[in-house]
Amino acid sequence: MGLLITTATLIKQSAKKTIRDLMQTIINAAIGLAASDIHLCPQQNNSVSIKFRIDGIIHTLTVIEQALYLQLIVHIKVLANLDITITNKPQDGSFIIAKPKKTNCRVNLCPTIFGQRAVIRLIKEIQGLDLAKLGLLSDQIEILINTLKRKQGLILTVGPTGSGKTVTLYSLLAHLKKSGLNIMTACDPVEIHLADISQTAVKTEINLDYPEILRTFLRQDPDVIMIGEIRDEKTLKIAIQAATTGHLVLSSIHTSNAPSAINRLCYLGLDTKTIKSSINLILAQRLVRKTCKSCSQKQPDCNFCLDGYHGVIGIYELLELNKHKLNSATIESIKATPQLSDIASHLINNNITNHEEITRVLGE
Repeated sequence: MGLLITTATLIKQSAKKTIRDLMQTIINAAIGLAASDIHLCPQQNNSVSIKFRIDGIIHTLTVIEQALYLQLIVHIKVLANLDITITNKPQDGSFIIAKPKKTNCRVNLCPTIFGQRAVIRLIKEIQGLDLAKLGLLSDQIEILINTLKRKQGLILTVGPTGSGKTVTLYSLLAHLKKSGLNIMTACDPVEIHLADISQTAVKTEINLDYPEILRTFLRQDPDVIMIGEIRDEKTLKIAIQAATTGHLVLSSIHTSNAPSAINRLCYLGLDTKTIKSSINLILAQRLVRKTCKSCSQKQPDCNFCLDGYHGVIGIYELLELNKHKLNSATIESIKATPQLSDIASHLINNNITNHEEITRVLGE
């Protein structure tokens, strides 16, 4: 907590200066603490809480007065090229800062009964995407690389929001990019930029959704197509069409583990025969916090960690459907080997994380 106290003090000091100074201090502090999101939350008592999401956990740093926050919101809207006169409707925008690290700041404003709530997602440029750096086991990496050699089929990453699916997908693309393939991606929004890859952002305001983009991609002679997320039956149908007509397709879907993705695909209209013939691999993942190595237990004055944790590591389970007999009667019995819980136990036994964190992430 020592880091949070120091950061809160810096923010309070900057609040006595200019709005520009306050905004820059908040963003610099969030980047310094490796926060993924900044939350600015109006409260009932005419104050506004400043919170950071760090390693999946929201931490409250400090509060500022409502009057100061109203000035800050205007400044954020100007940076994000939003209409400063609108206060009763949601707004989305973005801006880029160059220092201390080039960061794309994606802004969402939501009206509440106490004022406009702002969330700023910090999308940092990621250098050196590499499968070996994700936390996968060596045999899992081998399975992934062998699967990526196939010329067609669908590879699915699964897990909740914030589990690292996007980084995994782009790490797979970075590996494929070495082979001189025509790679095209559709995302909402594009969070990671890769050279020599054609990337398209979903824009619902002009009816440029996933199905529309994918139909166009299929006329662009692609070898590999990446779809940020399969959300509905239409997107899934086109993804399967691409995956069964000579294209390697990568995408994500929100389910708790690899086997449950099969149920989700059935819910969206696929039969088990199509699932087995078109899905090459299902990869489920979570991010768990690592225990701090600088203090043996949670110490409020540790300058290296937050609540006894520092950094995150990925845990993964891979499900190769061609190794299982798949029909409506066997879906519930299919298991990945090893499972997420097995990897978690390995991390606990090696003092990389603890039972409390695994229970928080996996609910076990």
